Amino acid sequence: MPTRGSIRQEKGSAGAKGRNRGGPTRKTMTTAAQKIAQEALQLSEEDRHYVIEVLSNSFSRRVDPEIEKAWEEEIERRVKDIDEGKVELLPMEDVLQDMKRWIDEAADRKNTGEGTGGS
Repeated sequence: MPTRGSIRQEKGSAGAKGRNRGGPTRKTMTTAAQKIAQEALQLSEEDRHYVIEVLSNSFSRRVDPEIEKAWEEEIERRVKDIDEGKVELLPMEDVLQDMKRWIDEAADRKNTGEGTGGS
């Protein structure tokens, strides 16, 4: 059982809601971290989301140069295809309407047991 002010998460075990994002493993929080965490819990949900985003963005992220180059090339290819009229762009309203219809149809199939190997 974790003690107040500590985080006990076995390495490789699932974290909150079954996710392990490479978080802490058996480390004791400093008093400052405890205080910040307690104060953060008093914030509105919107403010907590903001704090999470700021903290999340503070972690260094290593970018694989090959992957970055591949994405840049893909973006350039797609922009070129648009500029040359090789692809048809759709209005966002139509795309959202289609997505809603597909989601509704999938939910209907799930509710009736179609496509699930059921009856």
